[in-house]
Amino acid sequence: MTIKVSDFEKLTDDLESIFNEIKVINRAQDIRKCFGTENMDRRTHEHLVINPQASIWAVGDGEEYPEADFTEWDSIIYTAKKYGWIVKITEEMREDDLHNQIEIVAKFQFSTLYRKIYRDMSDILKNGYSTSFTNTFGEVTSSVWPDWLALFSASHTAWGVVGYTYSNIMTTPAWVANPSLSYENVEYNINSMLLYTAADGTVAPIQAKKLVVSPKLKGLAERILYSTLSQGTANNDKNTISGIELIVVPQLGNSDMWFLLWEWYEETLKMLFRVKPQMVAPDAVYSTWDWKYKVRTRYVLGIGYQAYVRGSNGTNS
Repeated sequence: MTIKVSDFEKLTDDLESIFNEIKVINRAQDIRKCFGTENMDRRTHEHLVINPQASIWAVGDGEEYPEADFTEWDSIIYTAKKYGWIVKITEEMREDDLHNQIEIVAKFQFSTLYRKIYRDMSDILKNGYSTSFTNTFGEVTSSVWPDWLALFSASHTAWGVVGYTYSNIMTTPAWVANPSLSYENVEYNINSMLLYTAADGTVAPIQAKKLVVSPKLKGLAERILYSTLSQGTANNDKNTISGIELIVVPQLGNSDMWFLLWEWYEETLKMLFRVKPQMVAPDAVYSTWDWKYKVRTRYVLGIGYQAYVRGSNGTNS
């Protein structure tokens, strides 16, 4: 039976149900656990990086408490971009009552939107050693924060703090950069993060909470985190690594890269939505027209303070 204009509302409800089903399925994607998600109330969002320099001092009897000197390191402005396309239900599909085909087309198109978004997110990590890259939408994308260095760098600075640098590239105990994934290297870098020194000279421990790997490294990562004894060693020492969540990101492909994230990772990796993914039905339809449903979103990915995310490309160099 032909799908008529009078069936438009029901077809729209069916497509909306498919869209919501795809949305629920995609919420389980692990790459989402690597980014802090926020909503934007306008097209642009300004992220401020604040340095509380020299804010705590000894106070003598009768003295006034000093005012905290909060110095703004710098700021970065994120601008939401618009992405989307049209899911077209043709006159012939409706005429021949190809409801099954319409469902398949809708599922594929809706799923593609989420696949593109998650690829875009994972590219921030995969291209974290570059200052720019071409994203899945074909756009040249910046991969820097206000110090104009790549996400992963051995010489990050704090704006306005002379002589202060830090590295968020992981090393081996022998200081070889970008080590391969191993029990020894994971343990060493978890402990190294605890020794992080802030710009004011105080130790500001960063407690690793997530280990992020590709499917290629999943088995090794599980043995490192969950074995009773130290993985890959000849002795019977107890596994001392605990409290780390394993995040397996399919979008990292067959990569040897791995990452350690603190619980404040969302201050480093940001997903800012102006409009979350949605399906928009046409305002009016006619029996001789193709019915065009718009699938759209507006968002921007950003990088904040990099110290809370540590990376290795696994090249041992």
